[in-house]
Order: sequence, then C-alpha cells, then structure tokens
Amino acid sequence: MAKTLVVGVDASEHAARAAAYAADLGGKLGCGLLLVHVVPSIAMPSDLIGFGEQLLQAHRVRGEALLDTMVNKLERPGLAVAKRLVDVGSPAETLADVAREVKAEMVVVGSTGQGTVTRMLLGSAADRLSHISPVPVLIVR
Repeated sequence: MAKTLVVGVDASEHAARAAAYAADLGGKLGCGLLLVHVVPSIAMPSDLIGFGEQLLQAHRVRGEALLDTMVNKLERPGLAVAKRLVDVGSPAETLADVAREVKAEMVVVGSTGQGTVTRMLLGSAADRLSHISPVPVLIVR
C-alpha cells in the first residue's frame, strides 16, 4: 500500500504554503498526496433555503476548481497527487476521518496565525485537528 500524506486545502495562502511543503516532504519520503477540500456548511434562515443550496453548489464548483489548480501545481514526476472534495462538514473532523480511512502517514495543514485570544474565542481547525487526528499533524506557518 502506498504511503499517503493528507493535505487540507482551502483558498488561503496558508493552505497553499502547506500544500507546497507537503509536496516537497512527500517527494523526499516517497509519499503521495491526497488533497482534501471541505465545502463549508452554511446556516440559512428557512425562507432562504433555495438560495442556500445555490450557494452550496457554488462552493462545490469553487472547491473542485481549487483542487484541480492545486493538483496541477503540485504534480511532478515521482509524486502522485489525488484530490477529494468533501460535501459539507467540519474541516478538522473530516481531515481526521479521511486520514483514518486511507491510513495516512500524516496530515498537513496551514495555520492562519491567529492570535491567542482569537484562537481561544473562535477556535482553530488546525488546533482541533491536532487533538483528534489518529496520525501526526504537521501545521505549516
């Protein structure tokens, strides 16, 4: 079975840096990459449900385009890069679940560099992931 690094990606520069780092690391360790993008959940008042579905579909389309762009940037000889779009979920829980499912060696994510107060009040997906992941988590700044 091939070794895999699961990489959480979104449209941020932090995620792009983490993905580039994972590609370099994967090349050195002989691991493939599985890029994972989670479509964000959207809370909507009940009278806007139809609009909410349109918004989710737009997020799905953007997520697929983001994954395709990242795959094209990261693919190189000797490095297998796969992608997975996960439809609505918590990024931390989803990445932990995918890592468990594919028996990943590690999960690589970017850090937004939030301050202590912001992280304490709002939480951090990377921080949450580091507590629940079944495999080591590398947080790239």
